[in-house]
Amino acid sequence: MKNLFNLSLAIVILATLSFTTVSEPGFIGTYGVSKDDPSHIELKLNKDHTFSYQDFSVPSKKINVVGNWELKHNYVILKTADTKVSFHHKWKFNADGSTAKSRNGLTFYTLEKR
Repeated sequence: MKNLFNLSLAIVILATLSFTTVSEPGFIGTYGVSKDDPSHIELKLNKDHTFSYQDFSVPSKKINVVGNWELKHNYVILKTADTKVSFHHKWKFNADGSTAKSRNGLTFYTLEKR
């Protein structure tokens, strides 16, 4: 009788745990510089692991790329099919997801969630 009770309890626990939902990461959303900043830097991360990124800080070399992102060792890595474009592809987010930071060479960016 005790084994039947333990088996029933294990089935209930497994059934309960199997229906838990995975919450979406807090960093999903749009990040950017202030509206009056002429660089118009913007990073948009979507739930479906796609992204769009634009950086108009150098008018003669405007960057506008799309692709997929993945989470690796607490960093969001942006991947695009256009390998000719050099851009900030590795981003770190603070704990509440309100700030994104990146470094590309000697250029450091900090973007705020909108």
